[in-house]
Amino acid sequence: MGMALSLEDQMLYAESLEVRRNAAITLSKNPSPEMIPFFLQALSDSEDVSIFAMYGLVKIGVPAVPQILEMLNSSPHTVTRASCVEILGEIKDQRALPVLLKIAEHDPNTWVQSAAIQALG
Repeated sequence: MGMALSLEDQMLYAESLEVRRNAAITLSKNPSPEMIPFFLQALSDSEDVSIFAMYGLVKIGVPAVPQILEMLNSSPHTVTRASCVEILGEIKDQRALPVLLKIAEHDPNTWVQSAAIQALG
């Protein structure tokens, strides 16, 4: 028998969507800052999983902001970037403001741009 996968590994690497989703639900209930990188990686998964990663990051709040901003600036994925913008809109940390303003004024992706306009609203 192999070692049991941690919940973080289940959320990211399990083949079954249901297993990934259940892990994400469990982790999002009582999230800690150590989980930030795992939640950020899960944002690019199916919405069934990413929605709970978003909840987890919003619950962690301010400590997650620097890593969310980093992901927002580096990710090539539209869905991930839009999710990051939405999370920042929920957390309402001042450090995110200049970035959100810049995206609201101009972003190559209109979906991400409108998410930023909403986040600032």
